Amino acid sequence: MNDPKKHHNATEWRLVPMVNLASLVVPTVLMAAWVTLHTLQATAPDILSAAKESQLDLAVHITPHGFEIAGDDGVLSAAGRSITVGCAHGVCESAEDYDLDELQRRLVIIKQAHPAQADITLVPHPETPYRQIVEVRQAVSHSTTALGEAELFPWVAISESR
Repeated sequence: MNDPKKHHNATEWRLVPMVNLASLVVPTVLMAAWVTLHTLQATAPDILSAAKESQLDLAVHITPHGFEIAGDDGVLSAAGRSITVGCAHGVCESAEDYDLDELQRRLVIIKQAHPAQADITLVPHPETPYRQIVEVRQAVSHSTTALGEAELFPWVAISESR
C-alpha cells in the first residue's frame, strides 16, 4: 500500500542549489553595500583648479612676419593680446631675419612673471623651414646671457598651424 520509497521521493526538497545560491549572493550584496558606504568622496576639479589657474598656455607662433607670443594671461601685453616680435625688414626672407635675441628677451620677462611655467607650444607656419623650427625650439628652452645659461621653457611641444 504505502511504498516508503515512493513517499520519500515525493517529499524530498532539493535545497542544496538554493543554499549555494544564497551563500554566493548574500556576501556579494553585503560587500557591495559596504563598498558604496565607504568610498572616498573626492572631487577632482577642486584638486586640479589650482594647477590649471597657474598654467599660462604659452605659445610661440612662427609666421613669415616674425614671432607672436600668445598666452592666457594679461601679463603678455596690456591689452591681453599676443606680443609680436617682428623681423628686421618686415618680412622674414631667411632664418637670419628672425630676431631670436628679442624673442628670448621677451620670454625671460614672461618666465620671471611665471616661474612655475615649464611648457610652451611652438606653432610654425606651414612654410617654415625645419632649421628655423629647431633654432626657435632651442631659443625657447634655454637662454644664454652674460650671467650664464638659464632654463626657460624646457617642455616644448610643436603644434600644427590652423
